[in-house]
Amino acid sequence: MFVGIDRTSKFAVTQLVDKADRKTAGEFLQHMLEAVPYHVHTILTNNGIQFVEQPRNRNTIYFRPMRFDMICEANGIEHRLTKPNHPWTNGQVERMNRTIKEATVKRFHYESHDQLRTHLADSTPQGELTDEQPLLAFRGADGTHEAVSSQEPRQAACR
Repeated sequence: MFVGIDRTSKFAVTQLVDKADRKTAGEFLQHMLEAVPYHVHTILTNNGIQFVEQPRNRNTIYFRPMRFDMICEANGIEHRLTKPNHPWTNGQVERMNRTIKEATVKRFHYESHDQLRTHLADSTPQGELTDEQPLLAFRGADGTHEAVSSQEPRQAACR
């Protein structure tokens, strides 16, 4: 799963993927840029191979341009990387991952990713959420809809 969060507004975009690789990371970035209603100037990612070349290949003849970086450059976005062994740097994303987990897999059992995608789609007021659309809402255990974007993450997950 890819998650993008605006540090100021807490606007979140998420995408469920079968495999987190370079291709899907680029597709998620494209989708996120279309979903966010303002210009993104900086992106902070971890050092995963879906975002950057492996450290041993950087600045060598084996280096190859990354699709993620090409999309950033084409859109005037600075791509920054977290420091290795500093997991607290991406704490907002980890907190949103926890919120999503509490609202889905900790409350329900899914046989497959497709079943989870279907649940997410059925859980929005419009029934429009797919793995390519922003995270909008979850249906609570009582059947009511809880808009994640209008509440603090803990409030939405613990209601």
